[in-house]
Amino acid sequence: MDRDNDAVADANAATVRYHMGWTDALRICVTQKYATFGGRASRAEFWKFTCWMWLIGSVLNVLLPIVPIVMMIASMVFSVIFFLPSLAVTVRRFHDIGKSGWWVLLPGAAGLISGWIIFVAMTSDGASAIWLGVAGLVYVGVVILSWYWWCKPSQPGPNRYGEQPPETIAVRGAV
Repeated sequence: MDRDNDAVADANAATVRYHMGWTDALRICVTQKYATFGGRASRAEFWKFTCWMWLIGSVLNVLLPIVPIVMMIASMVFSVIFFLPSLAVTVRRFHDIGKSGWWVLLPGAAGLISGWIIFVAMTSDGASAIWLGVAGLVYVGVVILSWYWWCKPSQPGPNRYGEQPPETIAVRGAV
């Protein structure tokens, strides 16, 4: 009888969902997985860390006109310190939906290609509005595709990049 109760307790323990808090996401991405490109990152980890980056960046930008030199240095230090964790959590987010981390390069590549098309169109005799529109549409399309991927739910169960993040596993019997 105890064996049955232990099995039920183990099964119930496995269904408890871990909650990724706001400070958890920041702590995990900065201290535990600073430059960890392997594994998976849930939507909660990715978006909460990204929101932290937007918030800190926005505060620095708001303070920039007040104390220009200090805030300019602080912004550069912030960018250097948080570049690797931001890149790493984005790669792990792609892994979480079953995609290669190399997809992280797509928006940058689209930006470079679009910028090149715009530059060529603007410097030629008579800028072609069609080429400018194509460049803009390509870039906007890639941004929309990236956001779609970042908002997708985790791929259930383990995939080739690792186990499913614990906060993405549904609680049995939850409403």
